[in-house]
Amino acid sequence: DVKMKKFMKRAGQWLSGRSGMALYATVLLIAILVMLNSAVYALTNKYQLFLSSPNRTELAISESSALYFKRAMTGGREVTVTFCNDEDDVRNHDLGSFIYDTAMKLRDMHPDFINIRFVNSVTGFDSTTGEYVDLRPYTEDGKVRIRPTSIIFECEGNFRVLTGGSTGYEDFFSLTSSGSVYAYNGEEVLASMICWVTESEHKTVYFTQNHGETADIALNSAFVSAGYYVEVINLRKDNVPDDAALVVISNPINDFEKSAEGSGATAELDRLEKYLSRGGNLYVALDPLVKKLNNLEEFLAAKGFEFYEGEVEGGRIARDIIRDSISGDTSDGYRFILTPVENEYSTPIFGLMNEYVDTAVRISQTGRLKLSGGAVALLRSSESSVAARGGSVVDNGGSYDVVGINRIPCENGKSSTVMVVPSIFLTSTENMVNNTYTNKAFMLSTLATHFGATQAPIGCQSLIYRGATLEGFTMGRARLYTAIMLAIPAAIAVTGAVIIIKRKNRL
Repeated sequence: DVKMKKFMKRAGQWLSGRSGMALYATVLLIAILVMLNSAVYALTNKYQLFLSSPNRTELAISESSALYFKRAMTGGREVTVTFCNDEDDVRNHDLGSFIYDTAMKLRDMHPDFINIRFVNSVTGFDSTTGEYVDLRPYTEDGKVRIRPTSIIFECEGNFRVLTGGSTGYEDFFSLTSSGSVYAYNGEEVLASMICWVTESEHKTVYFTQNHGETADIALNSAFVSAGYYVEVINLRKDNVPDDAALVVISNPINDFEKSAEGSGATAELDRLEKYLSRGGNLYVALDPLVKKLNNLEEFLAAKGFEFYEGEVEGGRIARDIIRDSISGDTSDGYRFILTPVENEYSTPIFGLMNEYVDTAVRISQTGRLKLSGGAVALLRSSESSVAARGGSVVDNGGSYDVVGINRIPCENGKSSTVMVVPSIFLTSTENMVNNTYTNKAFMLSTLATHFGATQAPIGCQSLIYRGATLEGFTMGRARLYTAIMLAIPAAIAVTGAVIIIKRKNRL
């Protein structure tokens, strides 16, 4: 006991002295470093503060763009692509360098068709010719801001400006649903914009809103590449405009309004019905796993589209979900390849696709459609597929209709086209933008053959990012997070140095 008391006394004296303070400081420093390391690791995993920089040899141009330019090059046209910055700045930009390389390759392949220049957005100085270029006419009366990362496409007085956003060049990249960079689509965007300015007619597609729609940026990009202007519409307040070539309802989670009988009020579905009655077009993507949308589904049933569904345990109504473990590419059988259906609607779609790519459309968690009133299938599951409801197989006949389309005559002599897709796989980035399957090509070909799209850059290569992405898409944001994380230990070091210096001065 006496020895223990002496030991504890000496230990207390040592810990309260300089040696003990040094130990405390060391432990504190280690703890801080561990915490900083954990914070850096967590932030890096969440925000992935790096950008994949693939070898430039990977930025190859496909044969599709050459085929795609055939129509645009008729009549000896010349398209001018203006980068709104000095050439060196574009070439050395983290993201702009990708577009620079692709644009130069396209220019070298078509020197009589594509002209590229570099005009400083501030001075108007053309670094190629040394001349002054007035960029003000391209602002569309102040509606468009010309930035150093903007790109202007022009042909015979027709022009289109990709503004570039806060960081720049976002239009040339696809993002995942979480905001990470998924793919570089430079060839497709450049090709589509070059062809866009050679066309005299440009249609508009309207996305509905206020129902929890989850229109992915890849779906929006597909419509832009197909030559459309893309706008949104609030059917609770506005009728579908006369310039609408197509209305898109993308994965809503809340129902649409319908007017009560005899109320005299104009509800959302009334406005949509009025639009279709004059020859409008409608594309509907529905997530089969969300709750039943009674009004919208009743509206679609009148057009020939219904879900197979029934009561399951607990009195709940559930839809039939298709599984195909034999020909599927996942063990659970919920993701598989679809089979094209031969009919007057599908033949032109897949005929156009076959000119550029092999047709293999992948889908997942898809509902089983019941088609009537002239509606036919575009895509169908294989003969080995089964239909499950509430987790139990209710039908094993296979060959279920998955994607349907119907052309409905109108009183004015026109016809409206309605297409229904009971799966989000034909709207989401990770599936539409894929070098293995042709979901995006299927969408572009459908727009070109049935919805009046003026262009369809099918088969243009996308550079897919595998393990390296840039969360939030901005190098500026990544650098900000990095600077913040580096500032923390720097501040600690400076504070510690000041304390040590002051203590030495006291001594």
